[in-house]
Amino acid sequence: MSADGYTPRTQDVRQTWAEEQDTTHGLGYDAHAAEFDRWLAAHDAEVREAAAPAEHTVTATWDGGGWPTYRFHCAAGPQSLCHAVYDCLCEEWDVDGVEGGRPWHALDDGPRHVGTFNSDVCNLRDWFENTDDPLHGELTFAVDADYQGDFYLFRPTAATR
Repeated sequence: MSADGYTPRTQDVRQTWAEEQDTTHGLGYDAHAAEFDRWLAAHDAEVREAAAPAEHTVTATWDGGGWPTYRFHCAAGPQSLCHAVYDCLCEEWDVDGVEGGRPWHALDDGPRHVGTFNSDVCNLRDWFENTDDPLHGELTFAVDADYQGDFYLFRPTAATR
């Protein structure tokens, strides 16, 4: 998305790319448009997967007081294993899955324990919220600088990885 909020459609990208390639290399607009179509067909699943919304996200909020606060968001589907609830008291298992619309887990050599799904529960959120310093790694993000008269406020605008 650009700064003005415009997100180009695939057709816009195709047209711009084909026009630029024709200007640079010749061969005609249609030849370059067809090349773009072949590339898109070969990479369509990969592109769609990369653009798919994440099932779990974390929002970091900086209020000017130093370290950010974090909020964990779950957008997983109703039959995601993060929503699995079990009556057993198992603290660990080796395998899990969904069969017949119900979650299960087991030790490699043990019986399956079958549970239910509860969309109000997110086991990953519970782990995140009950772990000291749950985030590790690095994220680079773009910032806007807003001059305040004698200092700048920096606001994150987009993650760039």
